[in-house]
Amino acid sequence: MPSPFPGMDPYLEAPALWEGFHNALMTYVRNELMAVLPQHYVAVLEMRIYLDVAEEAFQRVADVEIVQAPRPRGAATGTAVLSPESRSVWIELPTQERREAFVTIRHLPEQRHVATIELLSPSNKRGGPGRTAYLKKQDELVRAQVNLVEIDLLRRGNHTLLASERELLTVGPLHYLASVYRAHQPTRVQVFPWTVRDAMPDVPVPLLEKDADVKLALQRAFTRNYDEGGYERLLDYAVPADPPLLDEEGSWADELLRARGLRQAAAE
Repeated sequence: MPSPFPGMDPYLEAPALWEGFHNALMTYVRNELMAVLPQHYVAVLEMRIYLDVAEEAFQRVADVEIVQAPRPRGAATGTAVLSPESRSVWIELPTQERREAFVTIRHLPEQRHVATIELLSPSNKRGGPGRTAYLKKQDELVRAQVNLVEIDLLRRGNHTLLASERELLTVGPLHYLASVYRAHQPTRVQVFPWTVRDAMPDVPVPLLEKDADVKLALQRAFTRNYDEGGYERLLDYAVPADPPLLDEEGSWADELLRARGLRQAAAE
């Protein structure tokens, strides 16, 4: 059964589901590209692995109580005490291994790196090792004159795409984005914004300048991933999405899910 949403399913943005969805989707992206690439190109699925601060470290909010420590029995009034600075300790935050699939396109036979297709993850969009690693890779690709296609299917988090956040404010309402950077046009990027109400666009993927772009059928890749991954069994549409859809989008989604029989009408 396909997703009830016309494009991106916002229920798949939940952190608990994202890594499996992300990595599977990039497999389908690779397959879609292999079907349209010229014979002298190949799309390769690759994996970025790093340690990141675990999600629960960002979700915990500690209650702090400060009390005066009792003076040891028999201690003299003039006894020197250690300063707070000298008693500092290091406490490790919980970490988690992250695996992020991405696709590279290479020109044959010399295996020249022509383009990279990236799907942003939650750790790419918040402070920490994941964002640092992603921004470093982004900069390296631009410096190496490699075409870069970035896809952001996450409503939560900091702006991370190469496209300027300030300029994106002029394109109108959006929830999701694709950004296409062409190495032979280094001063601009092409952006494709859409909302939760829209189908995903076909995204152009640049090759060498002498060759025409190929089209990535992003919606088709998503639909195959959703259908074959059994997400209709995993997702509970009776509860709000994470993060929730608000205001008009929330009302629209509620009506959509009730019309599909995936959510009960609110009690009168």
